[in-house]
Amino acid sequence: MRTPIIYAIEEDGSVDAEFFVILMEDLTAQSRVFDQVLDAPDEAFTRKINLEAVNMHAKFWESPTLQLDWIAHPGGGYVFPLDDACRQCSDSLDTYVSLWEKMFGASPFDAPGASSSKELSNLVAGPKCIAILDYMTDVMSSRPHTLLHGDLRADNIFRTAPELGKSVDESDITYIDWQLVGAGPPGPEFTQAWQHSLPPELRRKDKDFLKQYHDRLVQLQPKAAAYTYEMLIEDYKMSFVMWWMALITLGAATIPIFDQPEGERMKALWGQGLPYMQVAMEDHDCLDMLQRIAAEVG
Repeated sequence: MRTPIIYAIEEDGSVDAEFFVILMEDLTAQSRVFDQVLDAPDEAFTRKINLEAVNMHAKFWESPTLQLDWIAHPGGGYVFPLDDACRQCSDSLDTYVSLWEKMFGASPFDAPGASSSKELSNLVAGPKCIAILDYMTDVMSSRPHTLLHGDLRADNIFRTAPELGKSVDESDITYIDWQLVGAGPPGPEFTQAWQHSLPPELRRKDKDFLKQYHDRLVQLQPKAAAYTYEMLIEDYKMSFVMWWMALITLGAATIPIFDQPEGERMKALWGQGLPYMQVAMEDHDCLDMLQRIAAEVG
């Protein structure tokens, strides 16, 4: 997966490198970033991105690289990148709902095609919140792991400038914002890639996208056959729920700035992207999955 060329890095020498400068390639000279709201990847680019991600996943499948201290999770398991936010969603749901209603003039559960989202939200933010999260985390910890970008949404992907007239196959794709890089099963990679960026009519081809991905993964890395297509789908669905839990908490903290100039872009992203997520969870019967998990955790 192509990343920007890095020419120089300078930092303050502290343990956390609080102050730093990165001098990198100017991607805007020949490339344009996708736009989650106005210019999401079409089907051809979505498939191209998937098949570039599979090259990285195959290369690092159960690799020693995953044990590096800045990649590995404590105990060697999987930890969702926004795990802390997930664990706070019980305390955040009422505030999130109130703020959303004030900002958007409607309930956050009114998204067309997402009739189960209120019941789902009450379940994941209810008394079994932590038990449900731990169950999903344990399942994904038991899977084979690879290297994940962690934030493959459209706003973090550049492609060759369309005005240069190159086809999808000829276009170069460059991936930025690797701050959520880590080890885990591939399912979460594609949840974040598609949940906000792809409109439902395209995202509904996700099982076909994932089948194409899985076939190619096993072709490139035969050991990955132990990670079945069914596991991939299950992890993909559970990751929708984890992101939803995290965004309830993040929304309670960030929605108040949406009516400020600096929040205009965020308001557009959330106003479009979260209803996309709700429809996806409805399409994949995530409520039914969660009810089964809730019954199992007692």
